[in-house]
Amino acid sequence: MADDTLNVTQPLHTGERHLLLVDNGDDTYSLAASVQDSALPDGASTSAKQDTLLTELQGKADLDETQPVTLKDASGNAIDSHACGDGGYHVGVNAIISGNQNTTRHAWITTTGAMSAIENSRLVGTNFDGTTKDTNFWTETVTNNGSVTQNGGITLATSATANGTAKYESTRKARFVVGYENHFLCAAAFTTAGTADNVRRIGPYDTNEGFFFQLDGTTFSVGYRTGAADTLVSSGSFNGNGGSTYAPSTTLHKFEVEIMPLAAFFYIDGVLIHTISGSVTASLTFPVTIENINDNGLEANVLFDVIGSAILRKGPLTTNATYYHLSGNAATHVLKYGGGVLQKIVFNNTSGTSITIYDNTSAAAGAVIGIITTSLTAIGSWDYDVPFNNGLTLVTVGNGLDATIVYE
Repeated sequence: MADDTLNVTQPLHTGERHLLLVDNGDDTYSLAASVQDSALPDGASTSAKQDTLLTELQGKADLDETQPVTLKDASGNAIDSHACGDGGYHVGVNAIISGNQNTTRHAWITTTGAMSAIENSRLVGTNFDGTTKDTNFWTETVTNNGSVTQNGGITLATSATANGTAKYESTRKARFVVGYENHFLCAAAFTTAGTADNVRRIGPYDTNEGFFFQLDGTTFSVGYRTGAADTLVSSGSFNGNGGSTYAPSTTLHKFEVEIMPLAAFFYIDGVLIHTISGSVTASLTFPVTIENINDNGLEANVLFDVIGSAILRKGPLTTNATYYHLSGNAATHVLKYGGGVLQKIVFNNTSGTSITIYDNTSAAAGAVIGIITTSLTAIGSWDYDVPFNNGLTLVTVGNGLDATIVYE
């Protein structure tokens, strides 16, 4: 040994093996390895195998805290790491636990040491259970014998009549809230192979704004729409993890769009296909829309199948509300432009005659949410918790009513 002392801080174990200090009987000592729980006999020496073990252990004991260590994955490849500000290291592991594959994403740890996580809240969309289409949630538009049929999913068919079309759109819109992202997802199949003079499209969009996947003839694209004008990025020019091209299939695949104010991310089967950067639409509140369109006289019956489609918010369903104090004589009150949630109406008195609540910024064009007769029995709090898509307008009849409207 290099010094005259031997410091023993704790027993060393390798399974049933122990390191023992053995008196050699000649004023010298040796370390011995034993598979027993008892000491070696006096004068025993170590075997060659034990000597090898001791050498390895001594080598490990000689490692200091700054000696570099290479971490490797199961395939023997080195794992990248980089220094961090606290003197330690962050180890980067390229692994997908669950969710979409996007190498620019990170897990965030809060200042209290907890992982930052957020809930998913469904805003629009439904299953397509059974064979009865639900007109409360979906609006169907067809021309020239086009059709939408339901049987556990929906099938949009153009028919063999020239220029047949079929469109299915959610009646509600997914309201975008700043600070969160909206997430469109569906399972869809271009059941009929790409056909000239046919366009199939699906995504979070309407006639003026939005994002979508599109198969026009045999050309597959992702795109966005603003001011009713489309901008397309076609296969061969994609910038995602799946390469620059994608070949559409006649079988079901998962299609997703993540929507944020300065970017939209398009995924197919969990792989990032393309990213559109920048603020490219005038609105981020959209319905789910599915279209199948023949033009230029095409008479082929082209099929487009979808099994479930929805838009989620990566965040809570309910956000911080505001209020409006409604009082005075008969009048029209526009409380919000755009989508929101009417949470409750609190009647402080019940003078006047009635209140009509509209889902719009104008009573002339709005869908009626409700009509309340302001009799004495109406006083108190009326819970609604109903979404509106286009605006919130209240029209009062009679004078002297006093109420507090709570809404998002």
